[in-house]
Amino acid sequence: MRKRWFLGMGVAALGGLSMLFVSSESMAGGGEASLFERIGELDGVTTVIDTFLGSVGADDRVNVRFVNTDMAVFRGHMIDQVCEATGGPCTYKGKTMLDAHQGMGISEEEFGIIAGHFAAAMTSAGVDPEDHATIMGVLGGMHDDIVGH
Repeated sequence: MRKRWFLGMGVAALGGLSMLFVSSESMAGGGEASLFERIGELDGVTTVIDTFLGSVGADDRVNVRFVNTDMAVFRGHMIDQVCEATGGPCTYKGKTMLDAHQGMGISEEEFGIIAGHFAAAMTSAGVDPEDHATIMGVLGGMHDDIVGH
């Protein structure tokens, strides 16, 4: 159960980023850099994910949920998901947020902790405040598909 929860939380933290494709702010248009390019392409995505996973792993409030997780596989899914969602060349093949979180009973507190770690990882990686806000807005929009199921 713990392995499934962690996988679900990570997918939750990032899965809704695919909604960024809908936003004209996220994609390159008329020579404008895509969100993927603005956050540092694959190196930038990888830095955010590695920082995020490190901070979640060190947080005793949530890390017990991750003890049975294959972190290499999970990391790869997260990188692909953020890469694709921000306009990069990767392809995410995971579940929807609602499907991934059925039966997990994720609390408001847990959602906030995970989202906070992701926000801090973006800040640490130097993601521009406007891009940071766009991504965090999408994460907040996934709340109802994640919390309480």
